[in-house]
Amino acid sequence: MTPRVVVGVPLHDNVRHLRLALTSLLAQRFDAFAVLVVDDSTSDEPGRIVAEEFASDPRVRYSRNPRHLGLVPTWRRAFQLARELHSEAQYFAWGSDHDVWEPEWLAVLVATLDTHPRAVLAYTLNDRIDDQGVPIRQPWRFQTEGTSRGATRFATTIRRMVPGDMVYGLFRVDALQAAGVLRNVLLPDRLLVAELSLQGEFAQVDRVLWHRRGAPRTSGEAARQRARSEPFPGSGLPWPVQHARALLESQGVTAAALYLALTPALAAARGARRHLWKASSPS
Repeated sequence: MTPRVVVGVPLHDNVRHLRLALTSLLAQRFDAFAVLVVDDSTSDEPGRIVAEEFASDPRVRYSRNPRHLGLVPTWRRAFQLARELHSEAQYFAWGSDHDVWEPEWLAVLVATLDTHPRAVLAYTLNDRIDDQGVPIRQPWRFQTEGTSRGATRFATTIRRMVPGDMVYGLFRVDALQAAGVLRNVLLPDRLLVAELSLQGEFAQVDRVLWHRRGAPRTSGEAARQRARSEPFPGSGLPWPVQHARALLESQGVTAAALYLALTPALAAARGARRHLWKASSPS
């Protein structure tokens, strides 16, 4: 059966919860989907588990990176390989090697996008669970369904998004491609969600169908990403400025200026507007 959905699962050396994560994804009550496992591990163990326990499933494809790429490039490669292998797929989602999905998760999200043509991203309620699967945080709620003006969606999204959770939703492939997938900036999931809000609405299903494992990270994520990433152009700038520069190139001055105006973290980034002005001025 031709898959309508591809779920890309990056691996990063975690084997403790890998079996449960893949088992829950493959237990989805939806027929037309494929799972693409992209391995960026430093050890052979994750790949061995996939080969021995999941490779016989015709829905599963496995690819190991030719060299260690890091988290964000591996996420990008998962989407790129999905497009190469299943160019006909309408929808794409990222999975993980440690979370748990209820069997209805995928079918519910596909039905949501099928019946809401203005939505570019759909996601369910989710809680946080600890290493033993015990809930440690209750679900959050945010959607823009019914908001027709892009500028209003954009402004609301900047203030209220939960990008680390929303990025695990179900995307329309063409919308994700148009938003740059994950750009080469700090906190690329936040920028992706902001760009998508200009394209269309976000629909949240009022059911807890995904359990995200791990303690919430409330601060310092940009510093952690900077520490484990190779330098890229503009990587020394504060992340709001990096995002504004990207929006300036893809969406224009209005989106970049609004992002700067509405991003609270910018208040601590001295000289941000000066950096943006220099970046947007002719050389």
